[in-house]
Amino acid sequence: MILTGRIFHPAAAVCLLMLACCSSGCQQAPEQAQAESSTDTASDRTADAGDDGAASGSWEIGPISPDELPLRIPAADQDSAADASPDDVDADSRAPGLIDTLRATVADSPIFEESGVQEELLENLTFGQDALTRIKRENRHAMREANRQLRVGAAARSPNIVLITIERIGLGDLSCFRDESEEATPHLDGLAARGTRFPNFYAGSADPQAARWCLLTGLNTGHAPGDREQSGRYTLRQEQQTIADVLWTAGYSTGFVGVWKERSLPIDHGFDEWAGIVENVNPVTPYPEHIFIDASRAKLAANADGGRELLAADFLVEEGISFIARRAAERRQFFLHLALCPELTAASEGQADPRLVVAELDSMIGRLTDWIDSSPLASRTCIVLAGESAPPSDEFDQWDASSRTRGLKCSADGLSEGNLRVPLVVVWPGRAPAGGESDHVCGVWDLLPTFSELAVAQRRPERVDGVSFAASLAGRTQREHALLYWETRQGGFGQAVRKGRWKGIRAPGHSSLALFDLLEDPAEQTDLSETRPDVVEQLVVRRN
Repeated sequence: MILTGRIFHPAAAVCLLMLACCSSGCQQAPEQAQAESSTDTASDRTADAGDDGAASGSWEIGPISPDELPLRIPAADQDSAADASPDDVDADSRAPGLIDTLRATVADSPIFEESGVQEELLENLTFGQDALTRIKRENRHAMREANRQLRVGAAARSPNIVLITIERIGLGDLSCFRDESEEATPHLDGLAARGTRFPNFYAGSADPQAARWCLLTGLNTGHAPGDREQSGRYTLRQEQQTIADVLWTAGYSTGFVGVWKERSLPIDHGFDEWAGIVENVNPVTPYPEHIFIDASRAKLAANADGGRELLAADFLVEEGISFIARRAAERRQFFLHLALCPELTAASEGQADPRLVVAELDSMIGRLTDWIDSSPLASRTCIVLAGESAPPSDEFDQWDASSRTRGLKCSADGLSEGNLRVPLVVVWPGRAPAGGESDHVCGVWDLLPTFSELAVAQRRPERVDGVSFAASLAGRTQREHALLYWETRQGGFGQAVRKGRWKGIRAPGHSSLALFDLLEDPAEQTDLSETRPDVVEQLVVRRN
């Protein structure tokens, strides 16, 4: 039998025929998948918060979504797995696929081994798995292409969008967010001078994996599917719409360059193409030996056998520029996500000085933004620089923590302002006020709805926790969040919420809510829960 130009053993052919029959009914139309996924919300699931020893039977922080008022985080004595749908099971705990089952059967069978066909069968099954993955990807792409938006009218005038995210960076790491005159980050400061700063911008979590999930999905950590105890809870699922899915469907070309944190690749989640490092496959180092280009893993000869000739940062910046240049030649609007982290820099090796790391990142970003500024794209490209997560508190032994967080408190549970507050700068010529500063309170969840509005996207996710801040860029009346919400499992189950000037924290292992007035006490030094019980009542949901 011949399949895709390769001769297959008859037994393998039977295996693949069985697979084709079993998988033919697995495809869903995008609308069906979206409808099914939209039924799985935080309000349908329960949260077991009682394992921390807290007397949590009488209240929970809530609500966690501006569209669900009031939203109850269910009682701690309920079973959190009871209400979970089959799709809420982590990928690692799913039943193995047919090819996996057949591979295990062949590998364990003495009959195949004795007949001398075991190795060939296993090789062909691997080839078949790769072919099936490619076919499914192509089918999904064809289904999405049929529903893609035409870029006409107002949509044709929407901007290109370049999103630059930096992992583990604090407000004080950028000199434009400090009160000092020293310009340690001249390129990033230049962006701020040409755009608008948002000092009240938040990461989705202190955990980088969860923070990235929040950014891509527009959801907060309370809306992650599955049991809160699952290690893979913040893993993208095929049916989840990402920020790239929305913009691709709106007609944008989409690209990802940098460090990817998921098991599946960016091209499975709305990106046309990508180049970078998969964190779960290879360690992130300044001089990687392998790099991914789309679905292929390429070896970097310059760094083979311990070579140190090609810096990851240089490669990624050039890939980002290449993507933009190719899209400009095609005259198609584009969305590029450049995702950076400290480990990509040469300065990160050894006992790294964070100031040198940030300076190197600043130089990298400057090369990309300088290229855009010198091109005809400058006037119609919106550049967004966002901290993806704040520096972890255990990194503060070697330098002044107060400087990196602008004096904001950090805590081991990851719920304090210093763990969550990160920089945001938006440069949009003719729209975002140059040199401006907005006091709007927002977070990474807001990037998806904001970009959707900028792109005039006709199809947007029905359920997101984010609120577009496009109005604040245009000087219009800005809708505010009902509240912002975080939850963590660092040291036990903990929750935090911000509502206007007020911040409430229920630390792991505690039964009471600490209350802080961020307007008067941004460093969270004075707990006002005893003197302002009226505010506490606004932040919690009582249970009968």
